[in-house]
Amino acid sequence: MSKTLTLAVIGSALVLSLLVAFVPGSERGSLGRWNSDHYSHYSATILFWHRGLAIYDTPIHELCDATTPSSRAFAQERDLSEEDVCELGERAGKRPLIINWPEYPRPYPPGQLLFTAPEALLYAHTDVSRYAINRLAVIKDLLAGHLVVWLLLSMLFLGPDDEERRRWRSFGLLVAPLVYFAIVPGSVVGFYDPISIACVCLAIARLRDAKPVAGLMWLSLSVFLHLRAIWYAPLGLVCLLRLRSPEHRDELSTTKGKLQLFVVLATLALTAMMLTRVAPYLAKFPATNNSLLLRNPLSPSSLNLIFLVGIVGVTLALERQWLLVLVIAWQGAVIGTTYQVQTWHGMFFVPLLALARWKRTSPPSLGAVLVFFVGVTRLVFGTTPLPGMFFGNLIDGNF
Repeated sequence: MSKTLTLAVIGSALVLSLLVAFVPGSERGSLGRWNSDHYSHYSATILFWHRGLAIYDTPIHELCDATTPSSRAFAQERDLSEEDVCELGERAGKRPLIINWPEYPRPYPPGQLLFTAPEALLYAHTDVSRYAINRLAVIKDLLAGHLVVWLLLSMLFLGPDDEERRRWRSFGLLVAPLVYFAIVPGSVVGFYDPISIACVCLAIARLRDAKPVAGLMWLSLSVFLHLRAIWYAPLGLVCLLRLRSPEHRDELSTTKGKLQLFVVLATLALTAMMLTRVAPYLAKFPATNNSLLLRNPLSPSSLNLIFLVGIVGVTLALERQWLLVLVIAWQGAVIGTTYQVQTWHGMFFVPLLALARWKRTSPPSLGAVLVFFVGVTRLVFGTTPLPGMFFGNLIDGNF
């Protein structure tokens, strides 16, 4: 099964990469032709080079110089919003930056700058077209998405052919498509989130293998790449609690352990620095969350979220799945206090399945996790991990 899974994931990644690369379409390059995040990210990386940490505490349009006739023409020719054009005097004569949501600072941690640095270098220092760079960015995102699919399905279904593994494989026709369609369609649209999700999955794998230092490192890297990884903060507490034992404390005395601890401290410090700067602006983003508990805790949508988290939590508690209870309660609280939500955010629920596998959940517990995953994705994020729109855009060659 290992070979079949690997070939299937590689085949999907290859076919989609070829479609992105060679099907003629818009300059955006994203499936559906609507997303602007991928090129906003590499533009923001270039802006960071010129404006530094100000990108985290100053609205982007305040960091840019006045647009010129040539930069406005650049946007009009490419059907881009003129409001997203960022002209810098230091870059006079070069292509303008295009950054969405310019009325706010950038709410992405420093790891995003590193992840998009290759595209930023191409855009800033070569004549490679935006058409090509955008497609390279999307291909990189979809490869990250397939990495998550392979990691997670390997954790769920591969390994010794014992009773536990056979039981999970019996759910394969339900779980595998759910994972694939929760992750891959968003990655082909051009969202980089899967690289952070991959780190969460690796953190769970290290915890499963009783390696809390490595688990803490992968968790810190996940948050360093994307703030939504905070959904799994309780796993960091588990790592720290495990470090109380002499066996695991000895890990810190090794060169490898010290290096991992350095990564933890460095990435968390950089993320905390960014978060303290942008925090005052987070509540100013459009409040698209209908289940926002801070705004109206008694609204139907808020009550539905509370009910869903409650019923799932009780089910897991009856099965003594205390870690899952803690994580899901934490996620309900974080989601219920998040002002802006988007349809693709639900992909961050995928690691819950890896957590359920590690904790050897019974069918009722797995059912509760799936209900939470699909229910909150539908209730809060307004979508369901199904293939209709994905396949429709592929059939139409809508890149």
